[in-house]
Amino acid sequence: MKIRVAFLDQNQDYIERISTALNFKWKGQFEIYLFNETETAMDALSKYGIHVLLSGEEFEIDKKRLPERCSFAWFTENSSTETFRGSRAVFRYQKIENIAAEITGLYSEKIEKERVIKTESGKHARITLFLSCGGGTGASTCAAACCVYWSRLRQKVLYLDLETVGSERFFHGDGHGNLSDVVYLVKNGGVNLGLKVMQHVRQDKETGVFHFERAGYASDVRELTGEELTLLVSSLASGGQFDRIVLDVCADMSELFLAGVRISDRVVFVGDGSEISNDKLDYLFRSMEYIEKRDEKMLLNDPCVLYNRFASRTGRKQSPQELREIGGIPRFEGTSGEIFRQISELPLFERLR
Repeated sequence: MKIRVAFLDQNQDYIERISTALNFKWKGQFEIYLFNETETAMDALSKYGIHVLLSGEEFEIDKKRLPERCSFAWFTENSSTETFRGSRAVFRYQKIENIAAEITGLYSEKIEKERVIKTESGKHARITLFLSCGGGTGASTCAAACCVYWSRLRQKVLYLDLETVGSERFFHGDGHGNLSDVVYLVKNGGVNLGLKVMQHVRQDKETGVFHFERAGYASDVRELTGEELTLLVSSLASGGQFDRIVLDVCADMSELFLAGVRISDRVVFVGDGSEISNDKLDYLFRSMEYIEKRDEKMLLNDPCVLYNRFASRTGRKQSPQELREIGGIPRFEGTSGEIFRQISELPLFERLR
């Protein structure tokens, strides 16, 4: 996701140089807007979904007009100024690397403030969501392989498969109850939800990955609302039992899907490089960008793309510039169980840590 930055400044030559330098060194990371009139800039904040506004000291800014999602700082002349008129200050004549870091910091602070999952200590399990960009790209296989990779590093990992037709091809463990029982508990609420849900968690004996047994019926998962999914994941992430939670959700733009995206620390789009997959990836990503601008709230956190079953002869890596590429996974032969274990040996998952 690009960080949309607006500069409001009377020195147009200078901010144009800043804009050129940012676009040159961090191609695709920033989307920059330049203004020299207050009203024009303020009107553009909501229109373009600006994430960060940097304003020269000579302007009067009514902070009450700033959209909820927009971070603000003064672009100051004095290097020793840390705050100005009650807001953070950014020194304009520092190295471009430092200015980029300041902008990214302002953006990140807003994301943390908007995070759905919070605990009293501020700590929670890291949540990674895998999304398929077309049928057969192997997003579930990649998600399971990632779980195994992290489990080998002695991290406690929970694989939460919320696809409409969940699969039991990856993990098996002893225990009682299944995902249908978990849905029932979430819908009935009550105290100690996390402890009650944990009674149905199983652990795969071979890999050590934690999981729930598949729901009794596919429709049971569909009964979860976005709010209930947030409650479920929050109780699992904040209880201290897990270091990481890997979500596997259908990319169907449903309420459940959007809730999964919002609560995730990282979203991994999985494609295979085919023309159809690349088109679906672009369409899905742009649809989420639209929702961000429409709702004026953060949606995608640290989005990236992973190419699975990729062959340079038949596939093409073509994704939005805003998406960081994790790497490509070649086509393996064998059963799904054999394939996901081969994939789990690949070092590319280190880039998701």
